[in-house]
Amino acid sequence: MFSLRSVLVGVCVLVASTAAVATTVIPPEFPELVQSSDYIVRGRVKALRNEIRLREGREVPFTHIEVEVREVIAGAPPASVVLTMLGGRTSDGGELRVEGVPQFTVGD
Repeated sequence: MFSLRSVLVGVCVLVASTAAVATTVIPPEFPELVQSSDYIVRGRVKALRNEIRLREGREVPFTHIEVEVREVIAGAPPASVVLTMLGGRTSDGGELRVEGVPQFTVGD
């Protein structure tokens, strides 16, 4: 039979190894987003542009979303706002999609 100590050590190792590979991101609540924003706008997606950045010798795609400001709700934004999101097309034709990151199309 296994001793209680060896079982506890096994459980601790299992939990530690599971926690070591897991990442949890807790999104901010809506009031926190509003309070920490430089400006809040309503607009239309004017253009999308893909950018490949090298990180540790690997390609990492980013998408730049140009938003034409139609209505200012708070702050003093420029006439056009550019959002940068992780994800997009890679040079070999692949695509990186990040769970929870919105997808945009021109005209949205």
